[in-house]
Amino acid sequence: MPLKRPLAVALVRMMVLSVVGVGMLFGTGVALAQSNGEIDSCTTITENGAYELTEDIENSEQKYCIKIEAERVELNGNGHLIDGVGEDNTVGVYVPDANGAVEIYNLEVTNWDEGIRADNTNGEIIVEDVIAHHNKDGVKSFAIDLRLRDSEIYNNSDDGIHASADSGSIYNNTVYANEEDGMYLPVFEDGGVSSNVVRNNGDDGLYLRHIGQTDFRVIVEGNTIKRNADDGIHLNDVERVTIRDNTICDNEDNAIYVADTPDGEVTKRNNDLSC
Repeated sequence: MPLKRPLAVALVRMMVLSVVGVGMLFGTGVALAQSNGEIDSCTTITENGAYELTEDIENSEQKYCIKIEAERVELNGNGHLIDGVGEDNTVGVYVPDANGAVEIYNLEVTNWDEGIRADNTNGEIIVEDVIAHHNKDGVKSFAIDLRLRDSEIYNNSDDGIHASADSGSIYNNTVYANEEDGMYLPVFEDGGVSSNVVRNNGDDGLYLRHIGQTDFRVIVEGNTIKRNADDGIHLNDVERVTIRDNTICDNEDNAIYVADTPDGEVTKRNNDLSC
């Protein structure tokens, strides 16, 4: 997959100029990523740059398989698998604290407590073309700005997507057969949830709590949300949410449920609730 942003050019230049230690070991026994940007085993990325996975990683017993500590990183999985052993408190790809831009794409993650996780991240996290399955949470993020798109997230034992963000876009994903919510967004203040298929999840299709300022708005648009075991869309304590042009049907409880929103503004328009 080619580098797609002006940032990517700068990243490649940084990678060429960087000198990264090879063979150094941390207390966890994980080596630094090599200076050529190729990764074939669990590692910690400490230098800005573009990296690519060159083969599958299977049955990893590391706590964090790929840990990204640099500020500006592009990680191309090349369609490869990062596979754990299902232990608690483990993560396939972990971004603990980034203030720049981190992009993770073209990757499969399975058998982790969390397939992909971003914590305390003040920059932008982009997750694209990822398959996350048979984890506890497929993708879990506490990034200030989250962009999650074109991914397939299924058969996770808790939520498919668990995300809190000041702003973000969750676009064109297929989220199904997760044991709890398809998308659990307990703090999602400004942005869009659009063009997703969210089906056959064990609780709500989409749970959204929006506590941003009144000049922020969340738009839920063009999604297909059906056959979930509780509500199709569950809104709780929201400020300004627009729900339009969605197909929402065959959910066990309500198509759209609004709770604890005495002063919030919820606009519903052109939704097909009949299928």
